Amino acid sequence: MLERDPAPDALRTTLSAAKAQWSQWHELTGQPARSASGSGLMLEGSVLLQGAAIAGLGIALCRRCFLERDLAEGRLVALSDQAIDDDWCYFLRCQADKRHLPEVEVVVTALVDGSAESQ
Repeated sequence: MLERDPAPDALRTTLSAAKAQWSQWHELTGQPARSASGSGLMLEGSVLLQGAAIAGLGIALCRRCFLERDLAEGRLVALSDQAIDDDWCYFLRCQADKRHLPEVEVVVTALVDGSAESQ
């Protein structure tokens, strides 16, 4: 994902939690891989990657199901139509008596809808 109007330096900086994801994306899209030396910012988790891309710090690979609003509202632009997170899965753990609270239902619905879209 890419912020809407990135600064030139942002296009040269990859944001990543795992270098293997970028290798997989380059292979799938046929885009040339960039040198790993001196570039890239290592972040843990999609939320940090997404926020960093929105802030213009670079380009990131994130889970599309969590980006729909930012894509629709123009805060991010997709780099490609290719997806590489098909093998990811999500787990939710909550207290049984809290399962049907509206805020829990929102999370469950988002996870189920995102899962169904990727299949």
